[in-house]
Amino acid sequence: MTQSGDSARIARTGETLKKALAWLMKQQATGGGFPSQTYGSLRQGAATTALVLYALAHVPKPLRAAHAERLAEAYSFLRAGIEKKGCVANTDGSLDYPEYGSAMTLVA
Repeated sequence: MTQSGDSARIARTGETLKKALAWLMKQQATGGGFPSQTYGSLRQGAATTALVLYALAHVPKPLRAAHAERLAEAYSFLRAGIEKKGCVANTDGSLDYPEYGSAMTLVA
């Protein structure tokens, strides 16, 4: 591929990531978490919020920066459960896959 072809591909990838981030941020609940709309065991959102933060840790910083306030809300959502249980937990202290949630949060 030519250098101009690479530049065009990179630009398209950046636009696609922006659209994906916009969609993902619309899924965030009022309390800062990302609850599952599909799986009942993930409905409260601790594990899925940890997954979202883990995934976003792999997005280029300039794209993440546009959503810094919302990401801070997601970390705050997780912090409430961590303070209650010592691991990633829902805000009421209930657990949904705490080992995965905790591992993803540590990497994020």
